[in-house]
Amino acid sequence: MKRTDDYSKYDISHCWFSGIKKNKKFFLADSTGVKIEARKILVGVLLMQDFLKAKMSYEEKNIAMIMPASVAGSLANIALLNLGKTICHLNYTSDAKSLNNSIEISNVNTLLTSKKFINKLKDKGFDISSSIGKLNIIYLEDLKSYATAVKKIKYYLLTFLQSSILRWLFAQKNQPDKTAFVLFSSGSESMPKGIRLSHRNIVGNVMQSNDRLNAKEDDVLIGILPIFHSFGLTVCTILPQLIGLSAVYHPDPTDGITIAELTSNYRGTILFATPTFLRLYTTNKKIHSHSFQTLNKVIAGAEKLPENIRAEFQKKFGLEVYEGYGATETSPVISCNAPNDKQQNKIGTVGKPLIGTQVLIVDPETYNKLDVNEEGLIMVAGVQVMQGYLGDKESAFKVIEGTKFYSTGDRGKIDQDGYITIIDRYSRFAKIAGEMISLSKLESEIYKHIGESIEICATYLEDNKKGEQLVVLHTEEIDIDGLKHKLINDINPLFIPKKFLQVDQIPKLGSGKVGFSEVREIAKLRLSI
Repeated sequence: MKRTDDYSKYDISHCWFSGIKKNKKFFLADSTGVKIEARKILVGVLLMQDFLKAKMSYEEKNIAMIMPASVAGSLANIALLNLGKTICHLNYTSDAKSLNNSIEISNVNTLLTSKKFINKLKDKGFDISSSIGKLNIIYLEDLKSYATAVKKIKYYLLTFLQSSILRWLFAQKNQPDKTAFVLFSSGSESMPKGIRLSHRNIVGNVMQSNDRLNAKEDDVLIGILPIFHSFGLTVCTILPQLIGLSAVYHPDPTDGITIAELTSNYRGTILFATPTFLRLYTTNKKIHSHSFQTLNKVIAGAEKLPENIRAEFQKKFGLEVYEGYGATETSPVISCNAPNDKQQNKIGTVGKPLIGTQVLIVDPETYNKLDVNEEGLIMVAGVQVMQGYLGDKESAFKVIEGTKFYSTGDRGKIDQDGYITIIDRYSRFAKIAGEMISLSKLESEIYKHIGESIEICATYLEDNKKGEQLVVLHTEEIDIDGLKHKLINDINPLFIPKKFLQVDQIPKLGSGKVGFSEVREIAKLRLSI
């Protein structure tokens, strides 16, 4: 299907049952050694539904989930949706305050998770036991004793029924506008917001994304992004099951060696990642230049792709990185360069809007539309735009010429060919002596002189004389005086950072994004402001 009107009337369960047995080569696998084909995937979901139905109240509408990127995590999402539940994916990498707030505003009483995964998170420093302790916890490991031989045979035999009959028997009829997921914003700048995404949002964005991705029957996706992240949920978890794209999962996107091994063993062809993770694979000397030789589509999103990361990845692995753009509020994909299509790809941009997506650049104060190549606020309309925030349905929207647009908070422009360029988040602009500067642009200028092996992040603090002052955190020692001298030739002297602070590491969120609010707090603390 190519048009949004063709599929936006269906819910996820309808699409899943309709497509689950169509691609006979379709399989799901993960780094634990699990590999199952379509019929066993169907058995697994039906068994899981039976198990979950016995463990939770019918009246419960919202169910929390904390699961790794894995076969079990993928099947659990479908099982709960088939039961008519709204899944609230909790960000287990959040601080306790944010996690507790997410639990409270999403109105959940039951959590589906894995005991083994919770213990692994604790070993990595994410002890969330105090936050989830008040919930009714269902551990997926208990499914093993519940799934008797009789049940397995029963559901195996049922898989020979037509998909339409299975759908009628086992799928709660969800309306397309029913909320399927509640995801939480990254919290990189403030307390995370609960974002309501409907079945229509997710199905629509899956089909829009695949229209641009153009996945083939033999393609194999390497899924490394966390399920609580919209990129990981829609593109890496739901998309494979709806279109019959084989997928291999690993829950730790920083573990480049294992990811390289999985790519080689399963002959992976598609990799979605954030620039932060791509940078880790590039700099890891244990990952050989031929490690990703079977890949033909590498797509970066969730944050701006720095030119140095794109260039270094191509130099080491011989692979072009295609940049896309999105937001949790848009399910998430808004635009993307088209892999392996020179007519639909322009380096330095995030591609053209997906089919059925309207993007406007407007003045952030008047909302008047701007001309080609004029920089302004990016507004988005389309089937993928969220229902609204929990407790706040309208503040992120603006009606322009009769169409409801989502205000992204990003500054960008559209060229004469329709390609979008992202300048920066409006929140990542500093004002120095009345002049505005993009912190991302400042970082790019610094990287030109220090190389990509040193990680940096620019932030700003209040300044009594100039309004705001620039501060740069860096992970290794640099020649600060020499750098400042070089920057004079590249940028306005007003924009040369006042302070450089060396840190062990740049704070990161679980999605791989930089934790900008934490960066700012570190700068404040170190400078006692």
